[in-house]
Amino acid sequence: MKKHVIILIFFILGIALLLAACNLQPNSVSPPDENPPEDTPLETQAKDWQLLGGALDVTQGESWLESLVVDDSGNPIVAWSEAQNIYVKRWSEGSWNLVGSNPINTPNVYSWNAPLTIDSSGNPVLAWEERAPDTYPRIYIKRFNGITWNPISSPIL
Repeated sequence: MKKHVIILIFFILGIALLLAACNLQPNSVSPPDENPPEDTPLETQAKDWQLLGGALDVTQGESWLESLVVDDSGNPIVAWSEAQNIYVKRWSEGSWNLVGSNPINTPNVYSWNAPLTIDSSGNPVLAWEERAPDTYPRIYIKRFNGITWNPISSPIL
């Protein structure tokens, strides 16, 4: 139990350092009060929530919403974990599209805790925790440059 608390503290500190080092500001959207259908993004118009496209899933595995941000053009970007992998999609031109090559993490290595933000140039930045078999979790950070996801630093921990 103690080991997990220490790892969580390091993860939170790592994210705080990432935000400070990149001069990033969190840019997130709160979900509605009611539970939407599983894996269904929403948008607000007036005071009503409406569906925004269909399901986001890639593999139809178990999915967990990790984070949602809105870019400078007003398009939502979503990061989620699904079947041990981290995926990112952006809403544009009436549909959800993968952002760069996905999954973002090392494929099929258990990954979770994926906060997403937008840097001062409007590029998505993603951090996540990844744990390969028989190792301690490590924190990875990548920035999307418009074509590919590039590491910002070596894995943390």
